[in-house]
Amino acid sequence: MFSIVMEYLNSGMKQQEFCSKHDLTRRIFGYWFRKYKREVPSDESFISVKLYDAPQTKPAEEMKISFPNGVVIHLLSSSPENIIRSLIS
Repeated sequence: MFSIVMEYLNSGMKQQEFCSKHDLTRRIFGYWFRKYKREVPSDESFISVKLYDAPQTKPAEEMKISFPNGVVIHLLSSSPENIIRSLIS
């Protein structure tokens, strides 16, 4: 059923329209949608943080810090050293 929910999320349709198209009741679809939201992690809880505005003359190089628990942090290679140290510790 999660594949149906993912199809709905990518469809751009309203729930009622999607349910009609797939012969689903809104009640059953709502149950699976809530279950999906509880069990599947969402990137929507993350926000982008801008530390400073720096003029750039060339494309910035990016570095990635990957932690064993699955957290991945993307930084510009020009990020201040103290910020990188605080993230690692």
